[in-house]
Amino acid sequence: MGRCISTLHNYISKNKIQDLGVNFPDWSASSIVQVISFIHKDTRTLDDLKKQAYFIDMLDCGFFKISETLLVPSTCQEVRFVRNQSISKLFQGSAKRRLKRIKKRAESQGRSFNPQKTIPPKEVDMFHRVLMNSSSNQHDFIIHIQKESNMEISTPCFNSYGLSTNQLFKGTVPDLSKLVLENNF
Repeated sequence: MGRCISTLHNYISKNKIQDLGVNFPDWSASSIVQVISFIHKDTRTLDDLKKQAYFIDMLDCGFFKISETLLVPSTCQEVRFVRNQSISKLFQGSAKRRLKRIKKRAESQGRSFNPQKTIPPKEVDMFHRVLMNSSSNQHDFIIHIQKESNMEISTPCFNSYGLSTNQLFKGTVPDLSKLVLENNF
């Protein structure tokens, strides 16, 4: 799944698009997807996205099925797929990296480093993790995605991964879950 999102990210970044959203129609508690869809008002943009080398290679190898570009029925509810970066801060590895940066900064400024803060446990709603690889520095990283249901339709404004965020990008996409079940995509 990470390669699909990375391909989308590269396409969005190259073409400076902010209204292209990603959708996971068969999202469940146990799995993020077997199906991914992309939502945009211009079918030419979606047709161009389908021509990206990774998608073509996976199609040619038989790993992917790519449908025709379809119009979304107006009866669909809206959902939001959110990249929630605050979730990663709850994991020990992130806390260690943050402490290391703070220590280095304190030492470079001649201050002592004596961390006292303990972070209380925090509950978060269900999320899925997607492993990504940065094309700029070749480092792996994880993005945490949550689904928010029954949203009011909002302006399609997404980050460079086609996702909403907790603050700036609040775009919604149609809930295609019923269509996927009905049509066996």
